[in-house]
Amino acid sequence: MYNIYKHPILINRMIGGADIPAMQTPERDYDDLAENIANYLNTEDLRNLRQVSRANRALANQPRVIQRAEYNHWMEQVQINGNNLRNAPETIRNNPEIVLAAIRQSGVICMRMLPTASLPPPQVHQRARAFQYASQELRSNREFILAAVKVNGLVLLYLNGTQINGVQINGNDREIVLAAVRQNGLALRNVLEPLRNDREITLAAVRQNGMALDLVSNILLNDKEIVLAAVRQNGLALQYILPSVLAPLGIQPQLINDREIAIAAVNNNYNAMQYLSQEMRRQVRSVVPPEVAVEPAATAGSGAYLRDWIGCQII
Repeated sequence: MYNIYKHPILINRMIGGADIPAMQTPERDYDDLAENIANYLNTEDLRNLRQVSRANRALANQPRVIQRAEYNHWMEQVQINGNNLRNAPETIRNNPEIVLAAIRQSGVICMRMLPTASLPPPQVHQRARAFQYASQELRSNREFILAAVKVNGLVLLYLNGTQINGVQINGNDREIVLAAVRQNGLALRNVLEPLRNDREITLAAVRQNGMALDLVSNILLNDKEIVLAAVRQNGLALQYILPSVLAPLGIQPQLINDREIAIAAVNNNYNAMQYLSQEMRRQVRSVVPPEVAVEPAATAGSGAYLRDWIGCQII
């Protein structure tokens, strides 16, 4: 006897259902066979067939299991370049482990430090693109978002418009924001008010990356604890409290001649000496350890301190 229970497409056609997409076999046409067999079936048989058909549909609607070889392939691909995630099938883009590995690998930060009044302010280009290739299910999951910013804080850039349980996330979730800036201080660029004026968040950002001082809210740029934390992490952050930088923002410089801040900056990076007044340089030189006191590089042909530095970091 012909066992039709082994043919889910045939079963669905006999009871008037649509084919299960994952099980379609275009090379064969079961229509005639289904019609002929259905003529010999009684009501009980059809009832049984409908039960089998429902089971087949439930099976077809289950998430496809990722095979180990496929998992390893895509994990290797995203570890080479996180943005390879965009070419992955939906099941891979819905796998938290693979997506987090991609997010960890994706992005570039480029900083241009131009501490002169005649040149534009420093610019930061930041990306964590792999997050946008994650499945909608993951991008709408707050726990996953929290895990994502902990491996790449720049994910914060891609949260604008994200909704979780009907609540829009726009860089204004304090726990997510704090986790992001602790991982990458430059994520402060994508923090919205009122959290942009949050001292704890700002301190976390500059402690992770002193250059985030360039992104600090105007009302916190004369906060000594924040500036001191920034120059201790990167002495060159001192450039962001120069009068030439603060004046266009309508901020009265208060800390550029602070002795404690000046010493901390130069101890971290002797090139910070270029941002100090002659009197402050004299005071700092009297207390800076000899091993730190190495003259900063000079710009060729000008005799001036190096005022332009460009660097890119793959993240």
